[in-house]
Amino acid sequence: SGLNVDVAATVRTAGVGSSDPFRLLDAIVRGGGPVDPVVTVDEQALDAAIAEVAEQADREAVEGAIDFVAGNVEATLPQQGRTVDQDASTDEVADAYLTKSAPVRLPTTYSDPLTDEAEVERALSEFAQPAMSGPVPLESELDSSRLSTVLLSTVLTMVPDEEGVLSPVLDGEALLEASADQLEALGTAPTDASVVIRGGRPVVIKSSAGLQPDTSSYVEDVLAALTETGQARVVRLPLVTQPAQFTTRDARRSGVQEVVAEFTTFYPYAEYRNVNIGRAAELANNTFLKPGDVFSMNDVVGERRRDRGFTSGFIIESGRFAEAVGGGVSQLATTLFNAGHFAGFSDVEHHAHTLYIDRYPVGREATVFWGSLDLRFGNNTPYGAVVQSFIRPATPGTQGAVTVRIWSTPYWEVESVTGNRFNPRPYERTVIAGDSCVPSTGSDGFDIIVTRTLSR
Repeated sequence: SGLNVDVAATVRTAGVGSSDPFRLLDAIVRGGGPVDPVVTVDEQALDAAIAEVAEQADREAVEGAIDFVAGNVEATLPQQGRTVDQDASTDEVADAYLTKSAPVRLPTTYSDPLTDEAEVERALSEFAQPAMSGPVPLESELDSSRLSTVLLSTVLTMVPDEEGVLSPVLDGEALLEASADQLEALGTAPTDASVVIRGGRPVVIKSSAGLQPDTSSYVEDVLAALTETGQARVVRLPLVTQPAQFTTRDARRSGVQEVVAEFTTFYPYAEYRNVNIGRAAELANNTFLKPGDVFSMNDVVGERRRDRGFTSGFIIESGRFAEAVGGGVSQLATTLFNAGHFAGFSDVEHHAHTLYIDRYPVGREATVFWGSLDLRFGNNTPYGAVVQSFIRPATPGTQGAVTVRIWSTPYWEVESVTGNRFNPRPYERTVIAGDSCVPSTGSDGFDIIVTRTLSR
């Protein structure tokens, strides 16, 4: 700590070793008496030692607080802060060295938190504990729902003011976002108008207005209900009419009049193809696209699962055949791509197979894979459009066919030119062991360019 005794200086202070005979004689005759030791102080070392003690002793004041976590209340009791006065402590320790046997009490300043323990107890009993005592029911004329304490704890806080008084704060924007599903359950969503193909002609499906809860006082009502019990804890929301964004009139004026593009591909018999291609075509059929809408096969067909009507079949994976639920739906993807291609729609996303199959148009094929590969095209016209898709199932003696028609108003004149194959690449022979191996013949790779020209 930089504290020590200068022995030589202390002896000199006692007069021992003096060359003055009178002082020496006086010391022998009378005795020297007690002499305070001479203390040396290495200030840098002592400051460092005091700083080390202060680092352990100092602490910030802890404000009394209440937090809401996973539907529970967590209270933080206040704690006084303290700070060692290091400059004054250096003098105290140096003065006490060799003169005091008791510990040296370092000069310390204290800081009080704004929120005291009594305020924490009050906030707990008056608000926090009632707020987390149970869910808050929501009711409308049509249905009911509720806000769980777990949900409420994510949007609720208690904040101290300048005098340390804890007051509840409910984040209104966060509450509306977190409880969107609960609010939706209280009403009915509006339904946009649409156009479908029935009996070989376009038919308008009328729009309908919805009823949505009025949330103008929702946040204030929920906050007030948190300290209530029984029926007083229920938040009742009136319903207001919400019109459809795309009305029946919009649909009638959308311009779905005739077939502007049609494409058919054929496939050999396999019952899984009839099932999977047929189910996918059924789901994609009568998809209505407003101007600017993007058709996504994965969105409209959805995940290919057995409980959704699909079965196991062959797919192409990394240039080889493998088995998976939904195998064969790329036949529809290719047909959809070509129909969109000749309708003049924008090519948003498409992917070629890793193995070319000669029943597909060369250079104009598309594959899909749930979660990674999609087929998407955009309606880049001022008119609405309907995607119509259907199959003619294959039999052991006949090919199957899948057809896609695009209904709209003629807008684009499309010219499509397919070039010659170039940059040929022979396939590599690969041997795979295990039950998942499906023997198949390879197909040489190549590049090709398809040029599409759109004219008004």
